[in-house]
Amino acid sequence: MSDTTYGPAVEDEMIAQARQFSAAMRTAMHRHAQAANWIERRRVRKEISRLVRTERRQQQQARAHHRIWTSQAVDRYRLHAQAVAQRANDPRVDHDRRARDARALVEHRDRLAVQFIGNEHLTRTEQGIALDGLDAATVFPEYKTGNLFARAHKVKGLEALHYRARVARETVGARQRAERERENWLVDPNRLREMGDGDIAHLSDGQARWGRIAQDRDTERGSRPVPQVSVKDAPWAHVQAVQQLRAAQLA
Repeated sequence: MSDTTYGPAVEDEMIAQARQFSAAMRTAMHRHAQAANWIERRRVRKEISRLVRTERRQQQQARAHHRIWTSQAVDRYRLHAQAVAQRANDPRVDHDRRARDARALVEHRDRLAVQFIGNEHLTRTEQGIALDGLDAATVFPEYKTGNLFARAHKVKGLEALHYRARVARETVGARQRAERERENWLVDPNRLREMGDGDIAHLSDGQARWGRIAQDRDTERGSRPVPQVSVKDAPWAHVQAVQQLRAAQLA
């Protein structure tokens, strides 16, 4: 299951739009301050109002787009949870596959939760509603979530406080998971200092595997006893090889 994410390109576009609006507002304010009469000042004020309306309309469009994307992401997660639940109840699916499905579902849920609480286009209440949608899809994947934000503008008081607290708990949990992941990527420096000649360490996917290089067989060949092979029982090529080995040791 894959979800649409807002990467650096989209963030750069948002930052560029904010800078463009700020530059336009600074220019308009400067023109208003330098206006010679009330006609010019009125013209500049109209320009400022137009800029504010345009910026507000763009923000509303961006918020609507992000709300739609959030609802679609929750619904895709619901389908993922439904498929996992069906395989979990299938006696033909082995235990390892069920364990992999469960881990993948948890990772999918945590990834979406981090994206929701970090989405600045959603209010804290809307972020909490999205998190509740994830929990509902986990427990009841057979039911569609529908429009998550249909009543978001009516949420007030204790209900809004509940959603904000939900976001706060998820933020703390995401921070703790990130710290654990960073700890898993760390290698004990004392273990590296204790490495001797022939010790090796292989780092992959945050895991360190330790080993030791075996001694070369050529260095041990002189101390090994030469096998005694009878000429009658061995082929002539084997006898020649043994004789050459003995001559090399005597040389």
